[in-house]
Amino acid sequence: MSQEVRGLVRFQDPQKPLVTLLCVCYNHAKYVEKALDSGLALDYPNLQLIITDDCSTDNSQQVIQNWIDRNEVNCIFLAHQQNMGLCATVNEALPLVSGKYLQPIPGDDFQYPEKLKKHMAVLEADEEVALVCGNYCTVNEHGEIMEPRFFEENYQFPENTFKAILTGHANKGVVVHSPTVLIRFSALMQYVGRYPEDILQEDFFAWLNISAKAKVAYVPEVLTAYRVLSTSLSQTLLSGPKRIIYLQDHLKVLDRLKPNLNKEQLEMVTRDEIKRYLKLGTTLNKQKQAVSPENFKSELNRIHEKLIELLTAKGSKEQRQKFARLLVRSAQNGVPLVATTKPYLKYLPLSTRIKYFLNLKLGSS
Repeated sequence: MSQEVRGLVRFQDPQKPLVTLLCVCYNHAKYVEKALDSGLALDYPNLQLIITDDCSTDNSQQVIQNWIDRNEVNCIFLAHQQNMGLCATVNEALPLVSGKYLQPIPGDDFQYPEKLKKHMAVLEADEEVALVCGNYCTVNEHGEIMEPRFFEENYQFPENTFKAILTGHANKGVVVHSPTVLIRFSALMQYVGRYPEDILQEDFFAWLNISAKAKVAYVPEVLTAYRVLSTSLSQTLLSGPKRIIYLQDHLKVLDRLKPNLNKEQLEMVTRDEIKRYLKLGTTLNKQKQAVSPENFKSELNRIHEKLIELLTAKGSKEQRQKFARLLVRSAQNGVPLVATTKPYLKYLPLSTRIKYFLNLKLGSS
């Protein structure tokens, strides 16, 4: 490894693989110093550091520059003058990565010193492992521990990580938590490459693509602290009207994923798509006021058409019944039935159909 690598913050043992730390910041002025300090404190000899700030509206860029100057750190700092979005920001940094392994350093979280050594041992022991994830604690905005460990001590990491990432496992919706990962960079480039810049859940996209083709390992120790903030993207997308955006993005990720899957994985995704489209249609009906009338009708019609396609390919009777109930709710909100959707009403109880045709008077719509 040449010492001419840009951003080489520490290079003491040429026999050890280089690890690139990638810190992505957006409006994390209060927390980014702690995140960067934790990167420097990692007990590992060879590190490259890349820091990006996506045009924060607080003083994050000045905080980062002050940190670099104060610590006399040799790093790469990409400070945007206009907001590009997370995927474009990561894509800009990828050609600058020189490490064999990539360690994300989110601007509001922090790592514990032994994290790299323990995750590196797993990757170095098995070339087929593309990604190591781990346990973590949650902290509040003041850095105080809220939850000492996310996964219980007896938690069994799933054998089929693709399925678990897609649908959850052992009552946990997330099995690969992004701040905990250490990634084999060649695997990231092989299975993911550049991120689609029109998606929001870049981590979900990446972990599904990687787990579809390669091994994912788990270290049960708590080696990362995840800061829970009400303003974080994951929190805002899961609440209120923005849940519609989250579900739309989730489905967009699945659609991008499908060309790379085998038959079994494709069936899993199709089943999950049906569930997500049904949930999206229900959420849209409940939060009709969150979108314009034109977008409301066009999006519901798109959902109806997509569900017919998916239910024809891989749908259960229960899912067809749920779709029929969704059609009734949509009709109550002014989106009439069309010829291709009317046959699904047979899955409703007779009493509901009578109410639908006689009381709502929508039978000829």
